[in-house]
Amino acid sequence: MLPREEWIKQYWERRAIRKAEAKKRWLEKPREVRTGEHHPSSKYPDSLVETVKGLHKTGDYGYTKLAKMFNVPRSTIKAWVRGLRRQYGSTTRTEAPEAVSALRQGRDDEAVPKGDP
Repeated sequence: MLPREEWIKQYWERRAIRKAEAKKRWLEKPREVRTGEHHPSSKYPDSLVETVKGLHKTGDYGYTKLAKMFNVPRSTIKAWVRGLRRQYGSTTRTEAPEAVSALRQGRDDEAVPKGDP
């Protein structure tokens, strides 16, 4: 039987190894990133977003006018036009390899995706 201090030391070492192995397995799993109309919480089709952006670009339509035309909140129109939402378009893709490699190297701040959830 091991002395209590030695047992505790070994316990924490084994636990750290198990956690590292679990994180490695998690990082190796392919992850699907859905954006635009493929995202589960998406309310508007990409065609509407592109239409709104195009109309606003002409300069003839403001946020309020577009919001009333398409029955969409003004704040949503503003976010689309400014690129705060839907800046990537609509895709279903595997997680970016640079994000995975950043996580593997412990650079969590670089691995967080930017943009529309």
